[in-house]
Amino acid sequence: MTLKDFFHLLRCNWLLLLAVPLVTASSIFFFTRKEVKEYASDTTIYTGIASTFTINENNEGNAYANNKAYGNLLSLIYSRATKQEVAIRLLARHLMLTKYDSTVLNSETYQHLNDLVPVALRQKLVAPSLEETINNLTVYAQSSQDNVISKVLASDSPSYSLEALSKIAAFQVDASDLIKIEYVSNDAAVCQQTLEELTQIFIRKHKQLQEGQNESVVSYFGVAAAKARQRLDAAEKSLLAFQNTNGIINYDAQAGNTATQREAFTQQANELELQYAGASSALRTLENSLKDQGISNLSSQEAYQLSNQLTKLRTQIANAEVFDNGKGDINSTAGTQKLQKQADQIERQLQEKINQYSAQNQSKPGVSSASLVEDWIKNSILTEELKAKLLVMRKQRDGFGKEYQKVAPLGAEMRKLERERVLAENEYLAVLNNLDQSKVTQQGIELGSRMKVVDPPYLGPNRAKSKRLLLVLFGAIGAMFMTAGGISAVSLLDQSLKTPAFASLKTKLPVFGVLPEKTTSDQQIALFRKAEDQLARQLLLKMQQKKAAHEPYIIGVMSSHAAAGKTMLTSSVSARLNALGIKSAVFLPESHLLQPSLDNTTAFYSPLQGLMPSIMLNDLLGMNSVSSAVVFIEFPALLEKAYPSAVLPQLDLVLVAVNANKPWEAADKNIFESISKITKAPIEVVLNRAQVSVTEDYIGMRVIGTTEEPEVSLSSPETQWQAQTAFYS
Repeated sequence: MTLKDFFHLLRCNWLLLLAVPLVTASSIFFFTRKEVKEYASDTTIYTGIASTFTINENNEGNAYANNKAYGNLLSLIYSRATKQEVAIRLLARHLMLTKYDSTVLNSETYQHLNDLVPVALRQKLVAPSLEETINNLTVYAQSSQDNVISKVLASDSPSYSLEALSKIAAFQVDASDLIKIEYVSNDAAVCQQTLEELTQIFIRKHKQLQEGQNESVVSYFGVAAAKARQRLDAAEKSLLAFQNTNGIINYDAQAGNTATQREAFTQQANELELQYAGASSALRTLENSLKDQGISNLSSQEAYQLSNQLTKLRTQIANAEVFDNGKGDINSTAGTQKLQKQADQIERQLQEKINQYSAQNQSKPGVSSASLVEDWIKNSILTEELKAKLLVMRKQRDGFGKEYQKVAPLGAEMRKLERERVLAENEYLAVLNNLDQSKVTQQGIELGSRMKVVDPPYLGPNRAKSKRLLLVLFGAIGAMFMTAGGISAVSLLDQSLKTPAFASLKTKLPVFGVLPEKTTSDQQIALFRKAEDQLARQLLLKMQQKKAAHEPYIIGVMSSHAAAGKTMLTSSVSARLNALGIKSAVFLPESHLLQPSLDNTTAFYSPLQGLMPSIMLNDLLGMNSVSSAVVFIEFPALLEKAYPSAVLPQLDLVLVAVNANKPWEAADKNIFESISKITKAPIEVVLNRAQVSVTEDYIGMRVIGTTEEPEVSLSSPETQWQAQTAFYS
C-alpha cells in the first residue's frame, strides 16, 4: 500500500475516523465527570548517608555502600508495615475527634470515617491518650482478618487504606543526601498529616534498624566478657589457693633461695665437719696427757662443771646465730647477747679456777698441769661447740633438703596454673576490647542515624493538576490512530479486487476499463457516463487492430459467477457505440434472469447449441450478427452453467466482468487459463462496482467540483463520422 492509497483509504472512511474519536472523547469526558479533587504535598529529609562523619570513619566515597543504604531507606518507606502503622496512627488521631474539625480533615473525609467505623466500636477503641488508642487499634486489627479495622486497611479508602498509601513516592534528590517524599490525597489536611506520620515512623524505624544491627554484637561481647571474667576469677582463685596451700609467695625467688641456702648450709656443714674432726683429735690428745699425769676424774672437778656449762651456753649461742642467719630479729639478737654475757662470766670463772689449779700443780715434764687442763677445757668447749653447730647445721641442711624436694615438684603445677591465668586474662582483655569497639561503633551509628526534616510537609493550597483534559485529548488521538490502523489492516487483509492495479496483479490480466456503482446521484451518473466513454474509446482502439475490416468485431463478455455486471457492461457499451453511429448487437443467453425488453439491438441465443464444435457464429446468432459492426456475446456464468465453447475461437476480444468487492479465487484463475488456451483473442478485465475515487483516478478526471473544460461528446456528428470512417476503412 502506497502513501497515496493510504490517504485515499482514510478519505473514503472519513466518517468513521471522525466518529470513533468523538465517541471515545465523549465517553472519557462523561465517565470522568465525577473526578475527585486531589491535593499534593511533599517533605524533604536529610539522611547524611554519604557526608556524615562517624566516630570510626567518613562514609564519603563508598558509592556501593551508599546505594545500598538508599535502597534500604526506600524499601523501609514502601514497606507494608510502615504503611499500616501510618494508616493506624492516622485513623486513631481522627477517631479521637469529638466533633468535626476542618483543620484536621474535610467534611467528606469526616463523613467517610463515620461510615467506616460504627459508633459502638469507636467508643470501644478510643482511649484517653493517642498512644493507647493506637495500641487498641493495632491489637484489634491483628486479632482477625474480618474485623472492621482490618477491612478498612484492606479497602479502597482514599485516606486510611494501604491502597491509598501506595501513592507515596520517595526518591533521592539528585546526588545529594536528601530524600524527597511525595503524596497525593483527596484531602489536603490528611495529605499533610500522612506525610508527618510517615516521617516520624520512618525516622524511628531507621534508627531502630541501625541500632539493631550492632545491638546483637554488643550483647554477644557483653556476655562473652562476663564469662571471660568468670574464667579469669576462677583461674586466679585456683592459683591463690595453690600458693596458700603450699606457702608460695614468689615461687621463683623461693625456689632459688632454697637452693642457695641448701648449698650454703652444705658448704658450712662440710667446713664444720673438718673443724669438728680436728678439735676431736686435739681433745683426745689432751685427755691422754691428763691421764699420764694422773688426772682422770675431770668430771668431778669444779672446772669441768664450769666447762660443761660454758659448752652448753656456746651451743645455745651457736644455735641462735645459725637460726637467726642474718634475719635481724631484735628478740633473737637480745637473747644471743644475754647468752654471750653468761658465757663470758662462766669463762672468767673457769679461768680463775684454772689459775688456782695451775699454782698448785705442775706437770712431770715440767709443764704445769693447769695449762693442760686449760687446753683440755678449751678443746672440750670447742669440740662441744662444733658438735652442736654441726648437729644444728645438719638439721638445717636436712630441712632445706626437704623444702627443696617439696618446692621443686610444685613448679610444673605452678606454671600450669599461671598459664591458665594468663590465658584467661588475655581472653578477657580481648573480649573487653571487642566490647569497647562495638560500643564505639554503636555510638557512631546512633550519631550517624540522626535524620533531620529540612522541609516539613505543607498544606498545599492548590489542587493537583487534573488530567481530565489530557485523557480526553490523548483518548481521541489514540482512537483516531487505532481506527486508522484498523482500517489499514482491514484493507490489507481484504483480498477483493478493489483497484485496477490490484485486479491486474491478482488476475494476471490487463484491465480494460472500470465502471463505478450506478446510482441515482447526478454526480455518480455523470461519472458512470465518463467511464462508459472511456470503455468506448478503448473498444475503438481495439477494433483498429482487426485485419478483416468488413467483418463484425466479436466481443465475448464473461464472468466466473452470476451477478458480475455483464449485462450492464454490454448494454452500456453497446448503447454508447450505437450513439456513435456504430451499429452493435447484444446477444444474451436464453436463460438470462433479467429478461430485459427486446429491441432491434438485443437478442437471445442458446448456449447449449454453442457447444457443437462445427457451429458457426451466424448459425448461433442469426443474420443480425452479420449486419452489425460490433457483436457482444454475453456468456453464462462459467463456473455455474454451460457456455458456448465453440464460439471461443471466433472471438476478437474477451472482456471479463469482475466485481470490485469480490476476491479472485483459484477457480476463476483455472477457468480463464483454460479459455486462454482455446481462444486467440486477448482477455482483459472490466472492474465493475468500483469505488468513486478509484474510478476517478482511473479515468483521469474529477467530476465533483471540476474546473476543466467539458470534453467533446462522442455523440456529436463529427465524432460519429470519424468513428464510422475508422471502422469501415
